[in-house]
Amino acid sequence: MYTEDGHIIDKCLSGEPAALGFLVDKYKACIYAFAYSRVRNFHDAEDITQEVFIKAYQKLHSLKRWDKVLAWLYSITANQCKDFVKHQQRRRDRDFVSDVKPEVLEQSLMMAHREGAIYETLHDALSALPEMYRQVLILHYLGGLKSREIAQFLGTSKNTIDSRLSRARNMLKEEMIDTMTTTFGEMKLQPAFTFRVVEAIKRTKIQSTPTQPALPIGAGLVAAALIAVVFSLTVPQSPLFPIGQWLGRALPAETQVKEIGVIPVDTIKITEIVSLSPEMADGDFGKKPLPEPVNVFGGGKWERKANMPTGKFGARLAHVGNALYVIGGVSTWGTQTDVVEVYDSVAETWTPRAKMLTPRYNHATCVLNGKIYAVGGWNGGVLSTVEMYDPIFDRWERKANLPVAVLAHSASVVNGRIYVIGGYKNAQTTVPTVYEYTPEADTWTQKTDMPTTRKDHVAGVVKEKIYVIGGSDQQRNPLKTVEVYDPATDIWMKGQVMPTAKAAAEGTVVNGIIFVIGGDTGRDGNNPTAAVELYNPDTGEWRKGPSLQEARWEPAIGIRDGKLYVIGGATGLQKITSTIEELNLSSLGFPLSVSPSGKLATTWGEVKAAN
Repeated sequence: MYTEDGHIIDKCLSGEPAALGFLVDKYKACIYAFAYSRVRNFHDAEDITQEVFIKAYQKLHSLKRWDKVLAWLYSITANQCKDFVKHQQRRRDRDFVSDVKPEVLEQSLMMAHREGAIYETLHDALSALPEMYRQVLILHYLGGLKSREIAQFLGTSKNTIDSRLSRARNMLKEEMIDTMTTTFGEMKLQPAFTFRVVEAIKRTKIQSTPTQPALPIGAGLVAAALIAVVFSLTVPQSPLFPIGQWLGRALPAETQVKEIGVIPVDTIKITEIVSLSPEMADGDFGKKPLPEPVNVFGGGKWERKANMPTGKFGARLAHVGNALYVIGGVSTWGTQTDVVEVYDSVAETWTPRAKMLTPRYNHATCVLNGKIYAVGGWNGGVLSTVEMYDPIFDRWERKANLPVAVLAHSASVVNGRIYVIGGYKNAQTTVPTVYEYTPEADTWTQKTDMPTTRKDHVAGVVKEKIYVIGGSDQQRNPLKTVEVYDPATDIWMKGQVMPTAKAAAEGTVVNGIIFVIGGDTGRDGNNPTAAVELYNPDTGEWRKGPSLQEARWEPAIGIRDGKLYVIGGATGLQKITSTIEELNLSSLGFPLSVSPSGKLATTWGEVKAAN
């Protein structure tokens, strides 16, 4: 049977190892949870999980049933755990530490103490349960699997798993369930895990197999969307990316990154960067004036590409796999379009896709679980409609309406949820509302309003927090305000104000740095700017990037193969442009493996930029 997993395996066996990242991201949680249920140590379980995928890649040619990947991984994991336990039991020197470096030993002891202090009670409670009950709890709470998925993984019925989960919960005290939920939430695998596996296997040669039969309907789109996203991972707080954070001081003229473990990393050369250290009030950004940002990226330069066939503004761009989808917008002032096109930045060609069900512009788009969501916007009136696009099957379908009709808002993805923030409720009223969308239930829930009512703002996700930047207020005055929303706590905080008040800019996130591009600095649409400003949430610093060749507001922006694209927009009131500009991010010192987030694609299945 030729399934989605089969297509990924076929790509791996055809010489594209990066495709394995999709299988890793799809199954890593359940493999990790299963390993932990056997070895009872998070770090050992993570090591085993990595070995499972490396071994699976090496043995892909031996897998006969491509529709049975999960059962096959289950078998490999069981054997790896068995070998690990035997090896640990045989080691006479496993407690001998005299030859361990002091700093490594200290770190290990600190971690051991932390686990001992925090997790001992949980370990004891789980150990008291029969294995079949302990196993389903761990797969559910640590692996995030539902009953049906656990049943498939263990080869039993859903009713059996439901019964085991119910009994297991009854055996534990309520407070222990809360502890387990919190603990397992803290110890889940991070997105960087997938990156490590992919890097580890990229130079591994495996035995290929004959090409399988062609895919059924929609397969061509899968092929177009699969591989390049693997190179879109962002590795947060990692030595693999030395310049992703600004440290409040000048970096050396050349920075080298050596090999880390088994992951080969190329040396990266960067130009010297002068730090900008804005004055800040104690614990409260924005009370003192922000100095003019320094242009720290002198080497970067925007290049013109071939114009788009029809100029647009208020369109939105979504990035799935290696495809840049330009969705909706206005091509003739006052006339909304339902057109969806894929932009090939290499061939500089445009390919039409299925049209939206509702024409719209000034809407919000985001990518969740490989699907594109178009939310709200304008079509002769403010819209509350939500439509979801499946790139594989090239079709749109309606989802639950947003509770309030809005345009000029933002949509961001955090932990499998969509957050729609602010916007115009009607031609006169700007709103501060926040709504959370749960795709599994197809429902919307209202959350805490943001402190500053605004529209036409930029939203970017860094480390599971949403940064809302700029925009305009009820009177259409452009804003400098930056506010930060934490979906986990439903709390808003202040961020460092931006240097230039602007609305109708577009933004994306590259390796934890938020790019704010273009925009309008006035109230009437006749003050477009070419400025590009970069915000580091970790330090609260703003920096100036290379300016666009053409000032514009409401463009579409996206990233492909380490290059940033600004497409269309308006150069003034009722002045629509068709120009496209390209910026090679490596010229700024960023490595080529970059990924957008915020309004754009954000995991592997989701397409996510982890920050």
